Amino acid sequence: MPDDPTDYPPEKKPEVQPYELVQPQPEPPAQAEPAKPAARVGDKGLIEDFDEDADFTRDPEVEKALKGRKVESAPAPETIEPAGETVVFAKPGLGEPRTIALIAVGVILAAIVVASVNASARWWAAGLSTAYLTVLFTATGVVAVLVASHLSGMVAGKLDLVAARVFLAVAAFMLVFSLNLPVLGFFNRFAVTLLAVALYWLVLTIMFRQSLQRIFIAMAAHFSLSIALWAILELHRHLYGAAAAATPAAGAQ
Repeated sequence: MPDDPTDYPPEKKPEVQPYELVQPQPEPPAQAEPAKPAARVGDKGLIEDFDEDADFTRDPEVEKALKGRKVESAPAPETIEPAGETVVFAKPGLGEPRTIALIAVGVILAAIVVASVNASARWWAAGLSTAYLTVLFTATGVVAVLVASHLSGMVAGKLDLVAARVFLAVAAFMLVFSLNLPVLGFFNRFAVTLLAVALYWLVLTIMFRQSLQRIFIAMAAHFSLSIALWAILELHRHLYGAAAAATPAAGAQ
């Protein structure tokens, strides 16, 4: 029998592996991530404007609304003096130099009267000695304030204001130092001197309005200078007295 033209060879089917029910599908190609916009000059971050030291743990306004009471705010930072600013030891205020000096004159006149009344003999000499020591101690006190201001890294200020305030402090010291308190007996002079020093310190503190350390430096310098000057004057007096006593003896020979 001749070949049938419709008789084609059977088509080959793809081989199927055992238990392979579904053919694996190829993975879709990965999509490329969208390009990020280029950064521009001047762009800022979200937290760039926040203070690094800011406290976000509490909100005074919220606490006030919830608790119904006033919330204490954080203390203000201490004021820092600008660098290079001059600090004055004798701060202005508390009266002009002339006014303070007039008050000191009244106090020293009272001290001269008290010293003259309490003198056992030569009352006029006691009054003159009080006035003389006041002038002497005022001069050394002005130098002591200059020393204290220099050691504290400050300037003394107006010299007339310094002198007037020291004059008042010395006058107050001399007024109490001229007192006589027989009721204290043996401790009379010790107690009077202690009270005089305390009043002197109080006047210096009020007038200059400086720290305790600076006032102590001024008092220590004042005491040292006064003792040194007093020792020099006493030495001069004794030497002069010895020379005067030796002169008549040499003339008699």
